[in-house]
Amino acid sequence: MGLKLYLPLGVAAFLAGTSGADIMARMSIGGEPLAAAVDGHLAMVAGMQPVAAILLLAPFMIVTGICARAERRARRRSVLAVFAAATGVLLICYFIAHRDAHEALRAARWTAAALAIGLVPWTAGVPVALLTWGAAAIAARLDPRPSADSG
Repeated sequence: MGLKLYLPLGVAAFLAGTSGADIMARMSIGGEPLAAAVDGHLAMVAGMQPVAAILLLAPFMIVTGICARAERRARRRSVLAVFAAATGVLLICYFIAHRDAHEALRAARWTAAALAIGLVPWTAGVPVALLTWGAAAIAARLDPRPSADSG
């Protein structure tokens, strides 16, 4: 049951984190109106390499997998809290990265703009995945799922 719950939530968080962050950065930093920001975002997505999209999605899917597996040993309420915290941190990191990328574009710092988003799976994704794994282990220890033969 775990993957059926966490997979749609993880994909939705990824889409909100990437699309929402880019559109908000285009509007707040670039001064673009909503329609132009959406068009610019869609043009960026259309030109994105599949490998880049997979790398940006990876931290969300890793958190999804960890939480789906953790639900076998811990109660759902604890695992949902771990998932929400990890996803929230990833969303904040993605928003910050998009903001930094658009500020760098505005200052004509092209390499900094590319790396601001491109390194997020490594600079934020790896630590968040490790912390999620640890938090899931703690949740399994402190709030274990009742076993079938303990009743």
